[in-house]
Amino acid sequence: SKKAETIKLLILHESRDDAEQLMNLIRNSGRATRGQLIDSADTLLGALTGGQWDLMLLRPEAEGMTAHECLQQVKKLDKDIPALLLIDGNDNDEITEGLMNGFEDVVPKDEDERLMLVIQRELRNLSDRRGRRLAEHNLREAEKRCNVLLDSSRDAITYVTDGMHTYANQAYLELFGYDDAEDLEGMPIMDMASPKDHENFKNFLRAYSAGESDSNEFVCHGICTDGTEIQARMIFSNATYDGEPCTQILIRTNQADAELQERLKEISSQDLLTGLYNRPHF
Repeated sequence: SKKAETIKLLILHESRDDAEQLMNLIRNSGRATRGQLIDSADTLLGALTGGQWDLMLLRPEAEGMTAHECLQQVKKLDKDIPALLLIDGNDNDEITEGLMNGFEDVVPKDEDERLMLVIQRELRNLSDRRGRRLAEHNLREAEKRCNVLLDSSRDAITYVTDGMHTYANQAYLELFGYDDAEDLEGMPIMDMASPKDHENFKNFLRAYSAGESDSNEFVCHGICTDGTEIQARMIFSNATYDGEPCTQILIRTNQADAELQERLKEISSQDLLTGLYNRPHF
C-alpha cells in the first residue's frame, strides 16, 4: 500500500531538467512521484499552506532564493517536511554546516544511489512520525471518551497515586457523602476505610504494590462523611491518569446489591404496560 502512495516533492533547482531527473529517480524505485518547482517565495508559501508535502530537495540557491530561506519558512509554519540539501561537491565543512542549520542531510547532487538511500530513510522516518502523531491523537480521544464514561458511570471509581486520591467520579463522591472532588484531592485512600480495617488494608496495599498479592480485591468497612459505615468491596487494577501510572479502585457495596434486588422485586410484581400490580402479585 505504501508503494501506491504518491510522494509529493518541493524542489528548489536552477535546472528544470535536473529537477525532473530527481523525480524520475524516485519513480524508478517504484514510488509514484509528483513535484512542484519553487520559483519564488510566494510559490513556496502557497504550496506550504495549500497542501501536505513529503520531502524538500533543495539546491543551495536558485530562482533568487536560498535553501536556508526555504527551510526557515517551513520552520516558521511548523511543518514536518524533511529537507535535503544538494551540494556540488563532497566538502565536509559544507556538509557539517548544512546539518547544523537544520537540514536532515546534505548529499552531493551527482551521487544518485546515496541520495536515494537518504530519501528512502527520510520517508520512513516521516511515516513513523505521522503514525506516532495519529496514535497520540487517537489516545487523547480514547482518554476523553473514558473520562466521560467514568464521570457518568454508576460504579464508584477512584484513581489513587502513592496512596492518595487523584480522581473520583460522581458515584464515588455520592457513596461517601462528598460534594466536590476537590475535597478528596490529596486525601489518603486509607481514610476511606474504618480504623479497625487499617492494619489489614496496609498489608494488602503493600502486597499489591509489590505484586505479591493473590487477589486484586479487598473487603472492608467504608466510612462516610456522616460517620456511617458501608460494606465495601474494593477491586484494584493498574491504570494511568494524566499520563502518570496509578491504581484504579472500583467499589462495590452491599447497598447497591440491595437496591438492585429491590428494583428487580418491584419490576417482577408489576405489569410492564400499565404499571399496575400483575397477577402473580395478587
